[in-house]
Amino acid sequence: MESEKEQPSVRRGRLSQTDLRYCIYLMEKYGEDYEAMAKDLKNVFQDSPGQIKQKIERFKKIPVQYNAYLRSRGLYKEGAPEAMETE
Repeated sequence: MESEKEQPSVRRGRLSQTDLRYCIYLMEKYGEDYEAMAKDLKNVFQDSPGQIKQKIERFKKIPVQYNAYLRSRGLYKEGAPEAMETE
């Protein structure tokens, strides 16, 4: 019996507004420099670079919120890999 190929999981939930703003702030200020993000004064919970990366990756997997962010920055392109279907 063959197993079906696993599809990348699409998270249906959403980040809290606090986490959403936090991720956007860090991404816009530091790009992908997770070490610098960990040292930022707004990192009040003292998340490690790995924890911050996980939060941002989770944000990117929530199409409703991530695509809205991309659209607000003029970066959303129909059919692009990062442009996932919204609900």
